[in-house]
Amino acid sequence: MKKIKLSRGKHTIVDDDDFEWLNQYRWYINENAERTKLYAMRSKLKEEGDEYVGNKIYMHRFILGITKKKVVIKHKNGNTLDNRKDNLLLIDRTATTGASTASKKKAVKKKVTKKKVAKKKKTSSKKKVVKKKIAKKKATKKKVAKKKTKK
Repeated sequence: MKKIKLSRGKHTIVDDDDFEWLNQYRWYINENAERTKLYAMRSKLKEEGDEYVGNKIYMHRFILGITKKKVVIKHKNGNTLDNRKDNLLLIDRTATTGASTASKKKAVKKKVTKKKVAKKKKTSSKKKVVKKKIAKKKATKKKVAKKKTKK
């Protein structure tokens, strides 16, 4: 187990046999979108071409040679800066998201139906208001017509 220096005074842990070839690159710290986890990352080199998607390469993906976004890599101990091979776990994204996407679809359907019901309530109350206005107009027209006939 060896440590590679990163930006902001941080370091990442790697296996001894990976240290030499990983240490030849300049690695830095990157936060996830929620700013709850730190990852070791580097910029893609021109020589690497289209092998990796995007301009940035995560160290854990680089160590395992994973270029496809469908494959997720989890850190077993939860420390995202521990990039030893025995701490990295490969997960196929399609296997993990199948059930959750189904539940998401149900949730979306529920939201849509709630919105439809709310819209129906709004439109029905609007219709009632419009009907009342029309009825008032008709009543006033009748009153005006009666007054004209009396004269």
